[in-house]
Amino acid sequence: MDVTEPATAGRAAALAAPITRRRLLAAGAGAALALGDARRAGARPLWDDDEMAQYAALRRGGAGLAPAAPVSATPLSAALARSELEAPSFSDVARVEPWDALLFLAGRDPRHPGGSVDSIMGFSPANILETMDTVVMDSVQANRGNAAMGTLYALIAAQVLEALLAVYGDAPVLLALDAGHGGRQGVFFDPGSNGTEYLHTRRTGEAIEAAAAEPRYGAITVRRVFNDAIGDDFLLPPPEDRKGAAALTLRLTRAAMLAHEADAWNRAYPEAAVALHLLSVHYNAGSGGILVLHQGASVATDVLGRSVTYARAYVNAARPALNRSGLLPYQLALALGSGLSDDRLLYEPAFRLNRVNPYTGVDRTSFPRRYALLETSLLQRDYALGALIYHRLV
Repeated sequence: MDVTEPATAGRAAALAAPITRRRLLAAGAGAALALGDARRAGARPLWDDDEMAQYAALRRGGAGLAPAAPVSATPLSAALARSELEAPSFSDVARVEPWDALLFLAGRDPRHPGGSVDSIMGFSPANILETMDTVVMDSVQANRGNAAMGTLYALIAAQVLEALLAVYGDAPVLLALDAGHGGRQGVFFDPGSNGTEYLHTRRTGEAIEAAAAEPRYGAITVRRVFNDAIGDDFLLPPPEDRKGAAALTLRLTRAAMLAHEADAWNRAYPEAAVALHLLSVHYNAGSGGILVLHQGASVATDVLGRSVTYARAYVNAARPALNRSGLLPYQLALALGSGLSDDRLLYEPAFRLNRVNPYTGVDRTSFPRRYALLETSLLQRDYALGALIYHRLV
């Protein structure tokens, strides 16, 4: 496999005070962002301090920014199966910043021509993993220590990748990997359930990247779509400056950029097509079992089929493997009776929206509540479009 070198290093700052615990089976709507708070040595920020000043000026009616420098790309480490073609490369989209995302959504990104606000809707199979409650992870940490946690993360990571093999076989797969919650301190930070969920999602993400280096997973390429070093802020004025929505928009856009790159490759080389799959790693609160969220009927039939197939494959393999491990304080049940649920929100968000988006003029109460990372949220699309209108990009 091929894994982009993380764009950030180090550990996030000390835990902030925990947010209100999510209601039963809340899959979480906070940001899913990257580990660490410092950039890779020598990397050029895509949005430096001077550009930030220009961006603020744009909000006041000044000139726009020039396109940012190209995002770095790392080639796949292994040739595509059944092909003599040179392997494709995919961008390190974790480095994409808010202005880059807006340019893409406005169709003004020369690296990804043809992007639009609809690019974040239904572009690939997607799943949200809620393998167990965060309190269970914390219990293993407290009672069994770091070695046991390492084993647990590795076990989960292996099942994440095995489920991809169950869906795609030996075909090349581009995994857009999200780790739930977190964020840049001082801009937007959400620790997730029990105040520790974001730590577990990041350790799980690291374990997935490490496991993907094994030859068995040589057809899988991993790209992060989360980054705690980059603030989730499109500089909208209150009360429209919802940072949670900004975080979701940013990571969705990063994944959509990967979809654009994969599509360009597949059109040029259909005999060596690459499949994109978006996975968001979370842990739960109050469920007592394993749960995987899959897409709903609003996506294309083939996309829905792969999302549901992945959900079933993960639940059917991960649950017995975890229950056999001897690490957990109790046997995991199947949340909701099946361990599966679709894209309909399972909890009531803590925030309340103004009825009408002042930029799009749309009555937001008319939108069904959907999980944004499952690529079906019209509310998320409306937020992104509002940001584009506010900044006069459309």
